[in-house]
Amino acid sequence: MLLGIFGGACSRKSSDASGTPAEAGTSKVDEPTKVPDDTKIVLERGRTMGADVGYRVTVTADGYARFEGLGEALAADAGSTMVAREKLLALVQHLRAAHFFDMKDDYPVPTTDQSSTIVTVTMGGKTKTIRDGVRVDLDVTAPPELRDLEEEIDKVAGTARWTKPQGVPQ
Repeated sequence: MLLGIFGGACSRKSSDASGTPAEAGTSKVDEPTKVPDDTKIVLERGRTMGADVGYRVTVTADGYARFEGLGEALAADAGSTMVAREKLLALVQHLRAAHFFDMKDDYPVPTTDQSSTIVTVTMGGKTKTIRDGVRVDLDVTAPPELRDLEEEIDKVAGTARWTKPQGVPQ
């Protein structure tokens, strides 16, 4: 009789904290409504041979966005701002929907005098860097989802306030 009780108990599926059955050996999927605590998103727009303008912007899980100018023609060398929680969450969801971690590491172009964009994302214990060899006259190398992400990062971090050339009204 005891064998029957213990045997039955051993064959049951385990439950998570909510009481929902869970298969042994499975783990919870990232929560789509949460920004992982280790989130760090870095966008670096490179300088070209014809222009001495470039920048790096870093957005972290706490909503802090830090801008660093990499050229003389920027309105400011450095600055920071806070990103609204809902905008940060939308950016994280955009990264997930675009399958950022499944993209290639490099989208090169055949010329070396064109600007490049580098996106590095740390999220949920993973880090990935993608180099996008932006080419103005032949915009075919990187997937549109990557270009959309680059623009979204700029928008969420508000980089336009720092990238205006000096002396140009905003």
